[in-house]
Amino acid sequence: MQTIPGATPPSGAGGSTIGNLAAANLDQLAAAVKRSLKKTRYRPHLIDGCLIDTGLTLTS
Repeated sequence: MQTIPGATPPSGAGGSTIGNLAAANLDQLAAAVKRSLKKTRYRPHLIDGCLIDTGLTLTS
């Protein structure tokens, strides 16, 4: 996998993101998405921030 030169990840996102990924095939893209989702799982503040911007809340 390679990244697009000059592309910058969104603020708050760490190092390697799918936003600047140039996947060679669908399998690489699927693996990158899966990896990103796993990382997001351990960062509930990211999800909370997205919900706050929409006015929605998450209840359990």
